[in-house]
Order: sequence, then structure tokens, then C-alpha cells
Amino acid sequence: MRVWIITVGEPIPFEKTFGRIFRSGLLAKMLTEAGHEVVWWTSSVDHFSKKIYPQASEGECILPGGIKLIFLKSILYKKNISFRRLINHFGTARHFTKLAQSVPLPDIVLCSFPTVELSYNVVNFCQKRCIPVLVDVRDLYPDVYINLFPNILRPLAKVLLYPMQWMTQKAMQGATGIIAISKTYLNWGLDYAQRSHNKYDGLFPMAYPRSEENLLPASQFTSKFKKITDKKIILYVGSFVSSIDLETVISAAKILKERKNEDFHFVLAGDGGYKELWENMAINLDNVTFTGWIDSPKINWLAHNAWAGLGAYKKDALMSLPNKILEYMNFGLPILSSLDGETREFIEENNCGLYYEAGNPESLIACLDQLIETPKKREEMVVSSKKNYMEKYTPARIYGDFIQHIEKVCE
Repeated sequence: MRVWIITVGEPIPFEKTFGRIFRSGLLAKMLTEAGHEVVWWTSSVDHFSKKIYPQASEGECILPGGIKLIFLKSILYKKNISFRRLINHFGTARHFTKLAQSVPLPDIVLCSFPTVELSYNVVNFCQKRCIPVLVDVRDLYPDVYINLFPNILRPLAKVLLYPMQWMTQKAMQGATGIIAISKTYLNWGLDYAQRSHNKYDGLFPMAYPRSEENLLPASQFTSKFKKITDKKIILYVGSFVSSIDLETVISAAKILKERKNEDFHFVLAGDGGYKELWENMAINLDNVTFTGWIDSPKINWLAHNAWAGLGAYKKDALMSLPNKILEYMNFGLPILSSLDGETREFIEENNCGLYYEAGNPESLIACLDQLIETPKKREEMVVSSKKNYMEKYTPARIYGDFIQHIEKVCE
């Protein structure tokens, strides 16, 4: 098959980089290894560094393994929530429609959702040419924007964002099949499509390859943590955005310091719009460390030295089974998560962590106390986390099934 993968906002696995390979990168690699031709369409803007990819000036390039990468050009943006980012999304979608008419057509298209505008244009393009297209739901846009407004203003937000809701509906209705990373996300997509489940739909969670322990970071980085080698490291890795609740984590650290409990140290790795706010909150706490954005070897090293992983989400966050949960399972870390519903059920079913109440630092501390007071139970979680990950959630298992589904839809 010739497969188009259309994904923006995901790290590109260029040669001689330590960028982590995510969902589209892994799928592209595995599809190529299975003998298929892959064309990956992405934005010219690196979502993480907020810079234009140097390779984008050529318009396209070839990735390791023979994957063709085509850049969709639009304006640069510096903030995740900004008017310039919305303009970027419209520009990217428009450039796709222009370029796609001049290249060999695919046998099937896999389009990540969001962005709303690009997904709408892709589905519209495929419908007109009778090309099967699968929309892969990874986030609930534009609902996440509506969720940023106070309850009293949400009716107004729905009016303002109606064009995005309309495009989302048309993208879901026009897709041959809807793919999602969780049951909640799949049902959300089907609700927008106003139909029931069909044989072209599929549920394929996020999956990560086992970490490479031999890729060690420089001693300049590891030396910063020599003073806390005797501490139990509670690790958060991810974006510092509105759906994340590190305020509760920092409040828990403050309470532990006041109680002179020196067992734990919180390492918060990532970057985003809330970084300055949370760093200021923790300015006098010696049991909290911010690392900033870090690459894969540093994440691996921290995870292998951590005692537990944090899934710190706000009470009204629209996540259902975030990639962070499976990433911590990959590292064999017990998970402390504030997400109720599907994530809580998943953690309990796989015996890989504990639930704490979002916004309640005492609830988080109670989970830490429970783990430290019952070391046997924690060790069972470590074993169960690794076992379930290896049996059910490796890239070979998840994306192998995903590729078989793509092949069947194409047939």
C-alpha cells in the first residue's frame, strides 16, 4: 500500500537526534518494515521548540528507513493557546489541500485528530477521490477550548467555536472509520459522527518502546541529582498546560516539608505556559526539582531512578487514558493518577497504581504513605506494571494490530 500519515505536533525522528518516537513515527517505521510505502505529512513548525524545522526549507526530505516527509508550511507561533496558533492551523490545512493535488494519491490515509482544520480538509480531499481515510482521535478539540471558559461563559464559548465544532462533525461523519486511543475518545468521535460503531472503527491505545538503558545522559545532568539519591523520587514528565495540576503536587510537597517528612522528592520534567507560575510556587521548596524540557536519555535515566510516576490532572480535564499512563508502565513505575473514570478503572484492572483526588494534596500524600507503608504492595504494582505492559501494550502488539486494521480497511 501507499499510506499517507498526516500528523502535526509530533517529534520527527531525524537522524542523529535523541527525539522520542511517538505514535505516528512508530507506525510509519513499522509500516515501512512491512513493505508499505509511507508518506508522512507534518507541519513546518516544531511544536515543542516553537521553531521552523531547518529541513522545511526543502519542502520534503527522506527519513531513516525510506519514509518520505512532506512539510506543510504556515506561520510560526510561540504559545500553545494563541491566535497565531489558530492561524497556523488554518494555513497548514490550506497548504495540504494545495500540495496533495500534485503528488501520487495514496491507497489509504491515516489522519491524526487534532488539528480540526487539517482533519476537515483531509477528509474532504479523500471523500472527493473515494480514498479510504481513518481519523485517529488523540485529543478532544474544540471541547478542550470550551473547557477553558468558566461554566457561566461556556454557552458563549460554544457559539464562538461553532465553526470548529462544525468542522469536527464533518470530519467524523466523512471518515471511513474512527480510530481512538481510548474508549471514551472513540465514543466522543462517534457522537460527533452521529452513528454507532462499525467494522472500520478501532481502539488502539498509545504504546512506547522499551527504554534504551544504555543511552545515558551527560554527567552534567545526572550530577544535579546526587544529593537526592537516598530519596524516593516522584516523577512527572509532560507538558505544563491548563489540564495538568502540578499545583496540588507542589502543595503536597509543601505540607511534607512542614511535617519534616524527607522521604520524597518531586521531579517535574517538562515545559509550557504554566512553568513560571509553578516554579514560583515551589521557589522555597528543596523537595521539588524542575528540569525543564529534557530529551529521551534524560527521561529514561530519571524514570529508572524514580519510585513512582505522576499522572497529575485537573478534575475537569478531558483526558480518558493519556499516554503518560502507558509510558510509566513501560518504565515499571507505580502510577499515582488523579483521573477518574476510564483511567482509574485501567489502573485498578492492571494493578499498576493508585488513584488520588484531583485538587487534594492530602489525598496524594495518603497514596505516598500507603506505598511506603506497604512495600510488598508497591512491588506487586511494579511487577504487574511491567508484566501487563509487555503482554498487552508494547508497540509490536498495539501497532501490529493497528497495521492489520489499516490493511483490512484498505482491502
